[in-house]
Formats: sequence, structure tokens, C-alpha cells
Amino acid sequence: MLTLYPDTEIQKDELIVWMFGEEDNLIAQMTVRSRETFDGADGRFRDRLKLDENTGSLTIRNIKSEHAGHYKLQISSGSRRTKYKKFKVITWFHGKQCE
Repeated sequence: MLTLYPDTEIQKDELIVWMFGEEDNLIAQMTVRSRETFDGADGRFRDRLKLDENTGSLTIRNIKSEHAGHYKLQISSGSRRTKYKKFKVITWFHGKQCE
């Protein structure tokens, strides 16, 4: 299991968007009223993602080498500047590094 943390205080009026890969595929989004996760274009995230309603953190359960790569977090609000944060996830399986 891996959790990616925004490391910022989430405000009630913000839209939280998590994307994966160079193509910025939408994998999760959250507002004060709703949370939604997506399987990804190729289904690699099916039944693996969880969004924390208080922090906006994204947890990937049963992580595999196919989950290695670049993740981007976008936090936007009508009244403040949009914030971005990038994560690079590297996995190791049987002594082999996957990026």
C-alpha cells in the first residue's frame, strides 16, 4: 500500500484532482460533496484507489510495478490560485526497479 499526501490544508470549496502518467489520465477527484476514483485508461487502478475525505490523500492498495510513474495533484478553487504537486513513484520487485 502507498499513500500520496497533498501536504496542504484542504479547504471546503476546493476541487482535488489526481492524474497519472505523462498524459495526465484522471484517476481520482474530490469535492466537499463527492469523491470519485477511476480505473485508468487501461484499468490498472481498478479497485485499488481510495481518497481520504479529510486530507485529499490518495492511497493505492496492492501496488504493482504497473503503478510506477508520475502522479500529479491539482487543487483548485474559485477564490485562490490553483496549486500543483508532482510525485514520482518507483517500485521494486524481486530486485528490479520499475519507474
